[in-house]
Amino acid sequence: MKKPVFLRNVCFYLTLFWVLSASYPAFSATHFTLKNGMDVYLEENHRAPAVTQMIFYKTGSWNEPAGKSGVAHLLEHMMFKGTKKFPSGRFSEEISRNGGEENAFTGKDMTAYHQTISKEHLPMIMEMEADRMQNLQFSAKEFAFEKQVVLEERLLRYENQPLSKLSEQMQLALFGNNPYGRPTIGLKEDIAALSEEDLQDFYQTYYRPENAFLVFSGDITKEELLPLAEKYYGVLRNPPQKPLPAKVSASKPQNFTQEITFRHPLVKQPIVMLSILNPDKDLILPAEVLAEIIGESSIGKLYLSLAMDKEIALSATAVFNRQKHLSGTFNISVIPNKISDIPEIKKELQQIKDIKISEKDINNAKERLISSLIYINDDILLQSSYLGNAIALGNSFSDYQSIAAKINAVTLTDVKKAQQVLFSDTSAKVFGILLPPDKSPE
Repeated sequence: MKKPVFLRNVCFYLTLFWVLSASYPAFSATHFTLKNGMDVYLEENHRAPAVTQMIFYKTGSWNEPAGKSGVAHLLEHMMFKGTKKFPSGRFSEEISRNGGEENAFTGKDMTAYHQTISKEHLPMIMEMEADRMQNLQFSAKEFAFEKQVVLEERLLRYENQPLSKLSEQMQLALFGNNPYGRPTIGLKEDIAALSEEDLQDFYQTYYRPENAFLVFSGDITKEELLPLAEKYYGVLRNPPQKPLPAKVSASKPQNFTQEITFRHPLVKQPIVMLSILNPDKDLILPAEVLAEIIGESSIGKLYLSLAMDKEIALSATAVFNRQKHLSGTFNISVIPNKISDIPEIKKELQQIKDIKISEKDINNAKERLISSLIYINDDILLQSSYLGNAIALGNSFSDYQSIAAKINAVTLTDVKKAQQVLFSDTSAKVFGILLPPDKSPE
């Protein structure tokens, strides 16, 4: 499915999850549980008579069996192919006819489907979404068609995109046999080998009430939503005598430093990237703040040093990406001024642990992050996505409600510890260098 801009950049919003000040109580969601145990979250927003519904399945490419990469994403495509009650195309047609919008996305730890529509049509989309959770029909013809669509999507987004290819190689190097090392879209050879039975098995295993939750945002109250949720979702049941599979286990990558150079004729502008595995979940919040301090696009310490002072880079950014099963990765991207600047840039990145950080730096970073979060409330789809991603990544609802206290508790000592641990000589890290053909940074 074609992704809207904010979902193509969903990792950016995930990195903002923990950041909110006590002086900005921007989120006031409520939570309730249906009779069948399915959780429902609601962010009321009465600025316009519209509602966003999102259903999150707590499964993604992490849960794919070895050799079956891409099955979660291909199933996402097949979910739009209809049921007996609502044949192929009916769901999308009804939403479009009534002025609504829909889409979906697959990640490492989750798969989500969302619709935004006027309040009066909410029961209709709830009925259709609940129906396809358990009554999806698999057509051999449509399966073959969608598999080809995904193969073409991979060709467009990965095979013909040098930066995507380099990122894929870096993830494989960083995580090894860990499921996070596989691309969410799947490996080309795995996608080509997927069968209709593979999708049916994944669907029947993971698409069930006990492995899903609902998020709503918009012009509806809990009193209005609860009976609707019970009517359409509360009646769904988990398959009898079919428990969810045991949690996937994979060893954490060991400490190492590796460098990957990828050359491609389409490359016009070289890029230097660095991805570091965070070894400690207690460093997640400090790492978020650290990423803002050193990697904000125009005033971060990396940009000021590499682009403004030394004039060896055109841009320098950093972001921390959260994961459910490990503790996240710290990622840096630098566009060199010229290829001959790459060795010095690499040297500077290896010395980030020596960058001086002050209390003022931390306070300024928090203020910038807080300002970015406030605008989430202007978009009901973004509100739902933000809350849903937080829960899908393993945070409790109380975690979500106490973001302010948690971020305000981060100290200068905490951030300096994250700085030293992440950028130590023994951390697990991968450098990636993207170059045109027959060019060398040496």
